Amino acid sequence: TIDVLKKAPKDEICSWVRVLVAALSCHAVPLLQDFIEDPDAARIQKLREEKIGDQAKIIELQKQIIDEREVQVKKIQETVHEEVKSVQKEMKSYSSVLQKEIKTQSTQFQENVASVVTAKKLGEAVKQVTEKEERAKNAVLFGVTEEKNEVLESKVKKILQSAGQKPRIVHCSRLGAVKAGASRPVKVSFANPTVAREVLRNGKKLKNVEDCRQIFICPDRTVEERKTQKELVAQMKQLRTENPGARYSIRNGQVMRSETSDT
Repeated sequence: TIDVLKKAPKDEICSWVRVLVAALSCHAVPLLQDFIEDPDAARIQKLREEKIGDQAKIIELQKQIIDEREVQVKKIQETVHEEVKSVQKEMKSYSSVLQKEIKTQSTQFQENVASVVTAKKLGEAVKQVTEKEERAKNAVLFGVTEEKNEVLESKVKKILQSAGQKPRIVHCSRLGAVKAGASRPVKVSFANPTVAREVLRNGKKLKNVEDCRQIFICPDRTVEERKTQKELVAQMKQLRTENPGARYSIRNGQVMRSETSDT
């Protein structure tokens, strides 16, 4: 370049200088003036550009963080959903097993209760049969005058002899609490039910004996049977009142009208 300048004519060099000066005047001088007037402007501008770049990076980083969080949240949701499904499945399985176990236990409990109830009923039935068999050996005498220091067995034997009976008496006793002015019934136990039935069958003969007309002999009934018998007697009396000419009696747990009637 220096060699070119050395060889170039003076006029041409002057022309180049004028062009260069004009170019500097148009472009370099204003920039130089701005720098001279505000020497920090370029540095501030650079800082602004750097800040804008940093902000862009921060925004991009925040976006990445948000995207990553969304991915993690989605994964967590999927994991929770799978865990919930697994728990629900286990709960369903456990519920099924529990219901089956409850059903089994309920069945066993019902069977045990049924067994207990059956055993209880069987025991009650046996007790009732035994009690009935024992009562079948007895007879109860009503209307036997009660006296102080009485010899009850001798008194009962005399009454039964009046009805044509001489059975062996196993035991006899008064029933209930002592009441002034009242004679308690007498329960008499015999060796077997056959003897007791014979005494009951012949008990109606006492109405023809002068001193025994007020005495009548009945089976040894339970409380429930006595209640039923009392109701039947009341019904029979009512029918006799309504039909004075008819004859009624109690047979087989019912009030029966006889074929013949009084005229």
